[in-house]
Amino acid sequence: MKKKAILKILTGALCLTLITSTAAFADTGVQAGPVLADGGNDVQEVQQQEQQFVVEEGIIEQITDQGEAYRIQIKNDNMGMIFFVKADLFVFDQASGKQIAVQDLKKDMRLTAILPANAAVTLSIPAQTGHVTAFIVRSDSSSLNVSVYDDSLVNQDNTLKLNLSEKTKVLDTKGSKRLYTAEDIANKTCVVLYTVSTRSIPAQTTPENVILLEEAAPEQAAPAYVSLRAAAEAKGYQVKWTSNEKPIVLTKNDMEIQLTVGSDAFQFTHQTKDLKALDQVEKMDLPVVLQGGQTMVADSFVKDME
Repeated sequence: MKKKAILKILTGALCLTLITSTAAFADTGVQAGPVLADGGNDVQEVQQQEQQFVVEEGIIEQITDQGEAYRIQIKNDNMGMIFFVKADLFVFDQASGKQIAVQDLKKDMRLTAILPANAAVTLSIPAQTGHVTAFIVRSDSSSLNVSVYDDSLVNQDNTLKLNLSEKTKVLDTKGSKRLYTAEDIANKTCVVLYTVSTRSIPAQTTPENVILLEEAAPEQAAPAYVSLRAAAEAKGYQVKWTSNEKPIVLTKNDMEIQLTVGSDAFQFTHQTKDLKALDQVEKMDLPVVLQGGQTMVADSFVKDME
């Protein structure tokens, strides 16, 4: 084959390659940008505010009334979750637009749990927690967003803007009868329930319900000392004391608690899989002390003993 023929073939192949490459970029919408001298990328850093709440959604699989608390188990693609909640937990039913009681929850309901971002959660399967801020019983066609909304009622990641109407119901988790306005929503963490939104950036919606999560927490009484032996035995524990230098051991069924005089730390073990109140207590509110020959502990600690 002659050199001129070879050159024609190579030139044609090169042109075809360039045309194909150009077409590929056109189809994918990729545009070539400027190449920086240092080979890096011109990236603008965006600092996001830390989320204060997280959500866990699923279908209610089981509800058990345990007396002092309800055990509610949901199933989802994340292996499910178990919640331990008191009867006075805020529960909102989206379909009726009203607050309902925990005891009104039923199997197969679609449930969204609002949890503090720092909630204590076990490493078991399914995971368990007793730190729940609210339950939302969802409608099948609804959307939900939990975020801080700014003065313009735009959420934290700029994906949703609220346009309130006279039909928008704004309430808090305390069940107060106060009438809230847009000013009350601004710079607050809210649960927003809506069904229709625009395709703009950010999307805009007229929500059916807005639930304020940041209400002032009620003041709690300062912890006080109570007699450990009297309080523990009243709850059915056996108390074993050896000396002031060794741990005091409390036992009841499969549970064991070890305390040491002068320390606010404790050890709590049990054989059952269910989460117990003391599993979520990091340390006692007051250190263990001796007063008048009696071992004294914080009343808040005794309250969490089952």
